[in-house]
Amino acid sequence: MIVYATEFPARRGKNLQDVLATAREWLAGSPNQPVRNLPLFTVPSDEVIDLSKDGHQLYVGAVSEQARHLAGVRDAWIELGRQRWVTEIVASQDAEALWVSIRLFCDMLLPGAKPPVPKKPHIVKQLFSAVGGGDDGGIVVEDKPHFLKGSDLDFAVAIISGTLKNHLPIAYVSCDFTGRPSVDVDHAAKRLSGLAHVVVEPNRYFSTQLGRRVRGANPYGGAIGLYWPGAHEHRVKYLPQMFSSSWELISDVEAGARSGWLFWRSPRSIYWPYLQEAISSRRLERVRESGSQSLEEFTVAFDQENAALREQLRHAEARATYLEEALRLARDRQLQRDDVKFAAGDKQVFYPRELHDAILDTLLEDLDGLTKGSRREVLLSDFVTANERSGVREQFEVTLKECLSKSDRISSQQLQRLKDIGFGIADGGKHYKAVYNNDPRFAFTIPKTASDHRSGKNLVSEILRSLFKR
Repeated sequence: MIVYATEFPARRGKNLQDVLATAREWLAGSPNQPVRNLPLFTVPSDEVIDLSKDGHQLYVGAVSEQARHLAGVRDAWIELGRQRWVTEIVASQDAEALWVSIRLFCDMLLPGAKPPVPKKPHIVKQLFSAVGGGDDGGIVVEDKPHFLKGSDLDFAVAIISGTLKNHLPIAYVSCDFTGRPSVDVDHAAKRLSGLAHVVVEPNRYFSTQLGRRVRGANPYGGAIGLYWPGAHEHRVKYLPQMFSSSWELISDVEAGARSGWLFWRSPRSIYWPYLQEAISSRRLERVRESGSQSLEEFTVAFDQENAALREQLRHAEARATYLEEALRLARDRQLQRDDVKFAAGDKQVFYPRELHDAILDTLLEDLDGLTKGSRREVLLSDFVTANERSGVREQFEVTLKECLSKSDRISSQQLQRLKDIGFGIADGGKHYKAVYNNDPRFAFTIPKTASDHRSGKNLVSEILRSLFKR
């Protein structure tokens, strides 16, 4: 059963030999490798070299096709008689780029046992350090976040719409209502290195502009979106309010990226079974071209091709088993959910769970008007108690008061903070015009200099009433 997979481009100047050398270095340092003095892994010519010893299987293979060259390593061993681990490292090089694929399998040998969730394999870290870091649709593959600039709106639209020519998924980190990411983006980039890019938007105004371009499909208000390449591919949003910590949120995004790679079918076919089949096909082709009448040569070549096809079938069956289990778990989770489900309507919300907050606030305000002890009062009281508000409004209110209630003259820093929480600011001479989330129905006049000590507080009350009150 496949338990880990990823694929990424290498840096310019790297080649197949660099990948094999890194794989050898990894194996030589493994305590599970019985061969202490591994030979140098050189790129073989259209063949598989068997380096197995003491029940530990190790193969190195390579093949040349018309437009590209493939080389790889397959390592398999049994841990304590309980589980069989298989690591496949395959690289593909053509005139444009070098790509590296890593896949880890774990077959349980005891009935009923479930495979563990492995940490990121050490070979991924070694390969990522040694050869990784190529260009992927305009984003460099690295263990650092990619920070967007205000001029990158078209680039962000391409990410959200799935039209960017990337291969790795993208974890798009939006700014919360303080104008900052809700997670440690450096930590996120380290965790997701080799699995996904981490892209960070610059500010709330950028988020608002992006939302209008993609009709609200973007994550916002501190949410993270995981976008797989392609306009119709899988995408998931992660809301910070649903997690107890930044670490937990990042862990869930990483789990989502890992799971997605297990389902992903590479358009490049950078797999060991494909490499093995290509080598067998080339051998059969050479036997035919040589005009050999030897039955033994045909038999050897045919058996190798047959073994390669059986290996592909085994991988396909393992993948089918994984998908069936994932589907069963998804169905179980669906059955455990309550039947409360409503259509959200067409209006774009200004922050994640805004509609959720509005419903809870309305119910809470109206509970006193219900008959005490009635079935409706009991159900709705329980519903309000069981659901937590997002806390965005409270955070928004604090920022608003700090910007407008505590000084007679508004500063450039305060204006920037207002922009960070979603206001577009335009200079109107003696005052500023502030429009919330580019919606002209929520436009407010902010004096550059307050007329009295109450004007700022009155303006705060007006804005809060317009945005959040009945």
